[in-house]
Amino acid sequence: QGSVTGLGGVGKTQIVLELAYRTGDKRPDCSVFWISATRMENVQQAYLEIAQQLRIPGLRSKKEDVKELVQHYLSQESAGQWLLISDNVDDLDT
Repeated sequence: QGSVTGLGGVGKTQIVLELAYRTGDKRPDCSVFWISATRMENVQQAYLEIAQQLRIPGLRSKKEDVKELVQHYLSQESAGQWLLISDNVDDLDT
């Protein structure tokens, strides 16, 4: 777990994009997920798309929190290696 911090406009996203591409090239068995955290709606949508890509059971249930489903799925050893990037996390509450 790590973070890239700094003032806006200094190139943090470009650095992390390069990391994502290099990870995909060097570790094709590693899943790379990108979450744009500019708005809470974007975060929710990104988690929903990740859950759909992973075909996580229980996704259709309205009772289940999609973020928790993704977290639980990725915490299992069977999920394999993965990299999840949250971009534009300016508000830590998001």
